[in-house]
Amino acid sequence: MPYKNPEDKKANRQRYKESGRADELTKLWRANNPDRVAAYKARSWKNIYNDPEKGEEYRYKMRLYKLTRRITALVHYGGKCVCCGETRVEFLTFDHMNNDGNKDRKKNGITKVTLSIWRMTRTDIRVLCYNGNCSHGFYGYCPHERERSEQ
Repeated sequence: MPYKNPEDKKANRQRYKESGRADELTKLWRANNPDRVAAYKARSWKNIYNDPEKGEEYRYKMRLYKLTRRITALVHYGGKCVCCGETRVEFLTFDHMNNDGNKDRKKNGITKVTLSIWRMTRTDIRVLCYNGNCSHGFYGYCPHERERSEQ
């Protein structure tokens, strides 16, 4: 039965989950389809990752994918350190401007925070070099900013 109101659909799904019927049906399906369950498990990323032949290629592709996403996000957020102008990707990090990174990770989880940075939806993020980011965290200021102000 199609729902015209999305709230009704959501409420019905919630009732179905709470009834425990979904778990029963899943167990029943798995018991009746062991060959398909085995096929799904064989295709899972964990098995591919640990496979000596396919695993190396998979790990390489994932490293490349993550690096590409990171570089794209770095370019979006400025591509260089705000304090010293460092542009080497290996030294650049993302910094929460409000110094609330720990609260943000505890509230949303590391995965959501990382995805929001990669999707470039954040306005409270800036790019700093690793030294500047650590200094901001430990001392509350960046030595590059202090050097510039003394000149």
